[in-house]
Amino acid sequence: MGVTLRYTHTQFLAAVKGKYGFMRSRKMRLASDTLLEYENAKIADDNVNAKEMAMIGAWYDWSLTKEFRSVNTKTNGVCKKLAVEMGAVPDIGREERTSAFVLAGVLRDEPTSRNPADVVVTDMTVPVYMDTVGAAGGVVLIDAFGGGNSTQAHGFERCYGGQDSTVMDNIKDVLSTARDLQMPIFDVTMNVETTWKELTDEFSTTVINIVKPKQPLFMGDETYVENTLQKIRDHNVDYLVVMGWDANQCVAAAIFGVEPYTEAYVPGLLDYGWDVVSARNLLGANEDNELESKWGWPYIGQA
Repeated sequence: MGVTLRYTHTQFLAAVKGKYGFMRSRKMRLASDTLLEYENAKIADDNVNAKEMAMIGAWYDWSLTKEFRSVNTKTNGVCKKLAVEMGAVPDIGREERTSAFVLAGVLRDEPTSRNPADVVVTDMTVPVYMDTVGAAGGVVLIDAFGGGNSTQAHGFERCYGGQDSTVMDNIKDVLSTARDLQMPIFDVTMNVETTWKELTDEFSTTVINIVKPKQPLFMGDETYVENTLQKIRDHNVDYLVVMGWDANQCVAAAIFGVEPYTEAYVPGLLDYGWDVVSARNLLGANEDNELESKWGWPYIGQA
């Protein structure tokens, strides 16, 4: 299905031409042309992967130039945001940010694809954000289970942003804060798995168990989806702190939704109107630790 980008080709042109009035270089023109070709391919659902790869390559080449940096500055970061969200360049802020970021939910009627989320980056840790905003939220803990060396394999022993605290430590801090505020905990597992005891020991008195039939939180039959939505709605939460594993699969699918190649779009929490709060140091990942654009992660770092 391809990545979903925050800015359209028309918006990109408007930002650039508002400053320059024309495409300056061959590499810049190629970046523009491949963006438009990708958009058209996605609309037609034809040759999307090839057009996406061509676009990423063109934008990567352009990103290495002084011109890119200059144009990005003069367009208030539009170019960098596009390049990050298509996966052409890394988002260092996204990989190392330990302060809370808030993804704005928008209630959508029967969505068919992801909607790029607006992001507000705070200067607070997630527990401080929870204390500041108050008890109007809930906590969603996703797939914190497994035997053997799972905590290491799933990235729960990693540290981010120069901190000494691990992902596991930071998740415990959030759970402790939720307990103090008496916020509900939505404990999401899959099949017969159970959450690690060192985390359930930190749970508040209100725990709602959600057992997924498949990896995405809202993928299942109509009864399962409606029951899951009702479990969350029953607690009248304004926002949800989402954490767990894997950042680029189950967690991302729960937040942003997922666009399967052979099935209908599966919505995420944002599509149902809930704001989502998270941070890099609350998310486990199996492999290279990056939050990948193809799973829905938007631009979060500095432009």
